[in-house]
Amino acid sequence: MYSKFKLWCLCFLSYIIFRLLTSTYRVQFFQQENLIKAKSMHPNSSFIYALWHEHFFTAVASHPHQGITPMISQSNDGEIITYIGRKLGFTPVRGSTSRGGAEARDELYNQAALGLKAAFTVDGPTGPRHKLKSGVVDLARNTSMPILPLAISADRCWILTRSWDHSMIPKPFAKVSVVYGEPLCIKEDTHGSEFAAAKRKASEALKATNAYARKIVETK
Repeated sequence: MYSKFKLWCLCFLSYIIFRLLTSTYRVQFFQQENLIKAKSMHPNSSFIYALWHEHFFTAVASHPHQGITPMISQSNDGEIITYIGRKLGFTPVRGSTSRGGAEARDELYNQAALGLKAAFTVDGPTGPRHKLKSGVVDLARNTSMPILPLAISADRCWILTRSWDHSMIPKPFAKVSVVYGEPLCIKEDTHGSEFAAAKRKASEALKATNAYARKIVETK
């Protein structure tokens, strides 16, 4: 455990490094019509960004000051991410499958009526990698918010192969491509085998969005 002062120093230093690096990125957005569609599918324009954990760093860099509410773990690493996120206009809720998850989800449920733009790293916080968990589908079912797949690629990047998620960090001056997939809704009465089918559909949609993002890099 870090002391409060040491943790603050780590947060501040991490933020400075993050800003210096990400300010060099050249970001381009694709299929923005899907973002507009997701907003139109809920009476309060609420929706849920769904992305793999490996893209969280670049998702934060490419979506500042948009009022997005990500769920972030209650670990020390989560404290650093929360500090950076708040500096960039995010309003995080703290929780994960292991700690504080129920309270965090309750807060998201309560905010759904206020035009919530939630964000889930759907295979986080500890994996397995690229295995979509139930939380995002459960939130969509209980709030009628559509799920919007989000994928990111870069023409040059570091891959942190020692981390469970193989986090992608674009290198300085990288061309970053952000892709929005086809949004999908989960019916309120989705249970049992239908819930499992909805998870598979959401996972397949996210995988298809990531395949498109990779194709952009390959064709440049």
